[in-house]
Amino acid sequence: MENRWSTLKDYLADGNKKDRQHYTRTIRESEKLNICIERHTHVQNVEDALRLIRVVEQHHGALPNPWARRALENMGMVNGMYLTATIEKTLVGCGLLLEDNGSQTTSLLGLSDDVPYAYFRLVYESLSAAFEHKVRVLRWGSGAYEVKERLGFTREDNGAMAFCAVNPVLQSLFQRLI
Repeated sequence: MENRWSTLKDYLADGNKKDRQHYTRTIRESEKLNICIERHTHVQNVEDALRLIRVVEQHHGALPNPWARRALENMGMVNGMYLTATIEKTLVGCGLLLEDNGSQTTSLLGLSDDVPYAYFRLVYESLSAAFEHKVRVLRWGSGAYEVKERLGFTREDNGAMAFCAVNPVLQSLFQRLI
C-alpha cells in the first residue's frame, strides 16, 4: 500500500463509514478485554513470541519460519519495532515491524487462538507507526488477502523468471519465447 496519509485519523477519514465503525468497535471491544498494545525496541521473552508465531504458522499450514528467533533477537540491529498485545502481562499477540528506505514491512505475526480483536489492534498500531514515521510504502506479506484489501492494500506481483543459456542457439530460442 502506498502511504498518502499523515495520521491514522486521516486514513480512517479517507475510508468509508463501515471501516470507521470497525475501527471504533475493535477499540471498544478490545478495551473491554483489557488488551494493551505497546511498542518495544527489543523482545523481552522470545519464547513467548515464538509460541504465538508458531500458532499462526500452524493455522495457515505454513512451515516454521527458520529465521524467526534470530530476527527477534537481533531486531535492534536494524531499528526494528516489536508490537505486543497483552492482557494482564500475558502476551496474546505480537508482530515485528521493519523499516528501510521509506518502506515498512510487517513480519512474524503471532496470535493466541482464543483472543479476539488482538489482530486488528496490532494492525491499527502498525498503521499508526507507519504514518508517524512517514513511510512511503507498507508491506504486510502474503495471506489474509481479503482483510488486507479491505484495509487498502493491493497484491504485489513480485514473481519473475530469468533464463540464461551459454549455448547461442538456446539463448536465441529463449529470446523468441519471451
